[in-house]
Amino acid sequence: MNITYRSINEDELHDEFLKDFERYQEVKNDWVKVDGEFVLKFNAHIENWSEEKKIQKVNKTFKDILESEGILFGTFENEKLIGFAGCGGLKFGSKKQYIQLTELHVSYNIVDGVSEGNYSSIVLNMLKN
Repeated sequence: MNITYRSINEDELHDEFLKDFERYQEVKNDWVKVDGEFVLKFNAHIENWSEEKKIQKVNKTFKDILESEGILFGTFENEKLIGFAGCGGLKFGSKKQYIQLTELHVSYNIVDGVSEGNYSSIVLNMLKN
């Protein structure tokens, strides 16, 4: 596996940017806010992005991140996007010392064929870069 990590620039973004990215996850529980506190609630569903959802993610979410002076990082295997992370540009905290990690996804087709240790390595390296 030839894995590289790099920033993603706005000029790279187009409708087919996530074409080969498979966002699939079987979810059993969700954290939801109830009376001001987060609780774990059973909510079985499948997250499976349609092509329309992928285009919306690129044209709205990714561009919003970059326009807010945030950053997008991609993990690529032989130039094919297999993971991405995004942090918004809005700083918060008493000293403006924090930024929010708004996106962190690894393509299911890579997760399905990667050992847990290698998967963790991909995610950690994506965050470090």
